Amino acid sequence: MPLLTIDTSVALPAALAAGSHPRKLWVVLAYGALTYQAEHLQLDRELLAETAANEGGEVHADPAFDELVETAEYRRTALGELLPYETPDNYVAVGFTALFDEFERKVQDVGRKIDPSVRPEDAAKFRRQFEAICAVGPPPFDPADAPALTRDPEDDPIVYGALLAGCDILVSDDRHIVPGGIGREYEHGEHRLRAMTFGEFVHGCFEPIDFPWSQVEGSWLREAFRQPRA
Repeated sequence: MPLLTIDTSVALPAALAAGSHPRKLWVVLAYGALTYQAEHLQLDRELLAETAANEGGEVHADPAFDELVETAEYRRTALGELLPYETPDNYVAVGFTALFDEFERKVQDVGRKIDPSVRPEDAAKFRRQFEAICAVGPPPFDPADAPALTRDPEDDPIVYGALLAGCDILVSDDRHIVPGGIGREYEHGEHRLRAMTFGEFVHGCFEPIDFPWSQVEGSWLREAFRQPRA
């Protein structure tokens, strides 16, 4: 299960430009998030049942929990029916407060340059979408505690959060995170990750499996948030 952190330099066009290549990755990551959620909710249910059996108790039906499982499975199935057969479902996005805060701020400041219809008040909606695509995250941390890792102190919490989460790859087109557009390694303590541009990531991870990007539509993202039919 490769863990990815998507920097705002890639997350902004992914969220706001429906026809962009980053949006296609957004759709794939939404599929991975739904797969992760459905599998782990089911594991939680099985663990509760096993614990109850071992302790001589029983698990009573929890309508709210059952609804979460049903919704995740419904959305995953709906999105999976649209995606190419080769679509991987094991790429999981990592998110955390410092990343979401920066993303929301940039949607407010520069969102209209990507999509003229975006209003500053839409930033919270796009943030919630970003949060939904990110299935896991690191333990809470204070961005002020982030060590100097890049040439820009504002980027340090992004790299630091990805490291704390055990992220494998940080996808970024920010020249301070990926100087010269050439991938580089970051490490802090026992944590290590590789930062690379969006193009390098796609070339290294998806081109070897001949993934048909042309068959992925950005509009399919809505399936990841569609409510089950009554």
